[in-house]
Amino acid sequence: MTATHAGEELVDRLRVLTKGIGAYPHAKISVHSDKKQGTRMLKLLCPACGYLARTTKKWIEMGTPTCMCGKKMDAV
Repeated sequence: MTATHAGEELVDRLRVLTKGIGAYPHAKISVHSDKKQGTRMLKLLCPACGYLARTTKKWIEMGTPTCMCGKKMDAV
């Protein structure tokens, strides 16, 4: 692979340009994003048959659902 690097003439012109512009008037720009948001869905598992489902905390607080096999599902 090849790369193109700035020559001395360009570097000098850019230095003059940045001195004329002055300091950046805002906070530093970060290219790294914050931690990615995880899922809000919580896992439910039937202890009898192993059926897996997902739901939100709101619905778990209302009461965990009953599995199709008739057993109460556990939040994992």
